[in-house]
Amino acid sequence: MQKETALKYNLSFGRGFDEHIKRGADEYGITYVRARPGEVTEDPVTKNLFVWYDDTEAGGVKKMEFDMVVLSTAFVPPPGIEKLAEVLGVEMDVYKFFKAADDLLAPMDTNEPGIYIAGACTRPMDVTDAVTQGGGAADRAAQAIWEFTGKPAAKAAARR
Repeated sequence: MQKETALKYNLSFGRGFDEHIKRGADEYGITYVRARPGEVTEDPVTKNLFVWYDDTEAGGVKKMEFDMVVLSTAFVPPPGIEKLAEVLGVEMDVYKFFKAADDLLAPMDTNEPGIYIAGACTRPMDVTDAVTQGGGAADRAAQAIWEFTGKPAAKAAARR
């Protein structure tokens, strides 16, 4: 039995995501449509599902018929994050994630000296990238302690 598979997506991120998309197309015949899905309706006769979407590459609202649809929730910052940013004095981006001082040169630094960010509070990312960024933020904090106390972070903590 031949199956046609399609995936609608509007944001790709994370290490290896592009290779994952290419492999899906090459090895499994997946058709990818870059789109913003809007609504799912059911055909009352066939019980198949129609996904209505905004085709972000070709333009226009379109629909595609499926026998099964899998939905994934959007990744959004949690409620109360704006209040935390206000208390800390940390800037946020337009999507309400904490904003890095410089995405390329200082991705764990914020506009507030001594406050470092890592992982999903900065943007959606995979676990490997979040762990790597967390290590970087810990290193930045250790560096700040050393600069402030003149001693490595472990020795400064033991002194108290």
